[in-house]
Amino acid sequence: MSHNLAQLYQAHFEELHRYAFTILNDSHLAEDAVQDCFIDFSVAMAKEKAIMAPRAYLYKMVYNKALKLLQHKASDNDVLLLEQQKDDSQNRLEAIVDSEKEFTKQQLMESVLALMPEQCRTVFLKSKLEQQKYKEIAAALNISEKTVEAHMSKALKIIREFVRVNGISFALIIAILSHEWN
Repeated sequence: MSHNLAQLYQAHFEELHRYAFTILNDSHLAEDAVQDCFIDFSVAMAKEKAIMAPRAYLYKMVYNKALKLLQHKASDNDVLLLEQQKDDSQNRLEAIVDSEKEFTKQQLMESVLALMPEQCRTVFLKSKLEQQKYKEIAAALNISEKTVEAHMSKALKIIREFVRVNGISFALIIAILSHEWN
């Protein structure tokens, strides 16, 4: 997936700055940290590194950068405060990353399903989402079991092609399908 750095910067700078500020409690230091992260992000993009969830990736970068800056700033008396801030920040980061992963999984599923013809998608969803057997699907849709098998075969071919074209791990798609439907 290709990301426009300027768009990402405009879309996420303020929220990343607020996040860095909650860790650093210093607006200028937070701004420097976020800007450094965008520079590092652009280097990763230039190396054609595949970044599936850029917002979550940037949050993790800001988290790590802010902690490094805090550690340089911290004195022995600040160690307990630093640990508390680290725990709070880690919890916020985990919530953001989980949200971003869920959004990305939903986007992937919608993209794959959109490629399937309507009847094929219906059969696939009945099989995976509703856990119906081929015989039940055939009866519900008034089609033969062979037709159900053909639709399922076509759905799997579409998923494999989507994986190949988009450079996404087939295991990731299977994990998403398993997570969503089990």
